[in-house]
Amino acid sequence: MKSLLLPISSVLAVVNGGLLRGGTRKNPGGSGGSFFNAFNVLWYKPHWQCDSERAADFINSRLPWVDFAGISEYNATFPIGDEGYGSISSTCGQDNTPIELFYNRDKWSLLGSVPPKPICRDTSIIRGDTYDLRDQFQCGKGRGGNYTLEEENNDADCCSCNYSSDEFEKVVASRPFVAGLFDSAGGKVCVVVTELPHNIRNVDGPGFNGCTDDPSQLDECMLNHDETSRVRGTSNLVSSVLDLCGNDVPIIFMADTNIISQKVSVEDIFLSTESINNPLAGLVEFSDGDSPYTCCNEDPPTQFAMDRIAVTHGPVGLKDGGGQLHIRNLNGGASVQGDTIDTFLGNKGYVCNSQEEHAPIVALISYSSSELMQSQSLLREA
Repeated sequence: MKSLLLPISSVLAVVNGGLLRGGTRKNPGGSGGSFFNAFNVLWYKPHWQCDSERAADFINSRLPWVDFAGISEYNATFPIGDEGYGSISSTCGQDNTPIELFYNRDKWSLLGSVPPKPICRDTSIIRGDTYDLRDQFQCGKGRGGNYTLEEENNDADCCSCNYSSDEFEKVVASRPFVAGLFDSAGGKVCVVVTELPHNIRNVDGPGFNGCTDDPSQLDECMLNHDETSRVRGTSNLVSSVLDLCGNDVPIIFMADTNIISQKVSVEDIFLSTESINNPLAGLVEFSDGDSPYTCCNEDPPTQFAMDRIAVTHGPVGLKDGGGQLHIRNLNGGASVQGDTIDTFLGNKGYVCNSQEEHAPIVALISYSSSELMQSQSLLREA
């Protein structure tokens, strides 16, 4: 895979007359002219063991290049964020697992979110330079603590868990999500960032007994309570996304999916039922069946294609001509199992170098439109 961020800015300079800092568009000129609406998104899971300033430096240096960034299990005390970016944060479960969604405030207006309360926005999860969580994020007893649904109901203001009360069990009890509904000059978009529980088979098997080692195992996956996913403990995620995003607004989905094989797509693990039209069942990746290996920094390294960025096309697009979301390019991870990962801009290897760290990935996403088709020759020449 080629380095993504710098070539994108070169391409957009050709197509769109240039990008401002933070991905804000410049109108290429002329009243009533249409935009080529394209932007970068970043997903990164340092994992909770990372306690290095390297991760913060990486995140902070990439934020000005992206419209949205999903950051999962960042537990270090080094501050992350940018004055031009808003954030929505949540935690979940016995480990108070944190997740954050950053967005470019110059371009996107926040219309609604999960968790919904303003106290969950534009603030760090921890207090200052300590490891103490702010009160609104204290959902559980801390890593390794004894935890049952009866003891803790994840009822702090900023708790947002994938599981519903019907499917609680300890193995799914620490998987958070955040979702935001946004509007811009180009139209609305809903962004969902999460880490999914580990999938398992509904039949006995050896070892961990996951159901995404191979597409042939998908029919053996244990479904969630609402039968809207082949990943147990995700009913609240699906219902919350449906409530916030609906089926008419395109969705950007960024996650540690815990999918093992690159041949299994995100679309494969979400389902609609007769009564639930699940918007996540329409997720499309850059190249189904060829996702990069991103997990993890362990021995042997980078064996699994867990971290994914996907979109639903959706009927809502540019206000001046219509269009659907498409992933135009994806970078990061390793294209070959166990190979050295690409961290953009010529950098190689894991960022934090901590145990179980995941490789970051970044995608170029755009609305399709007639202007996109007219610009293909320019893209080839850039």
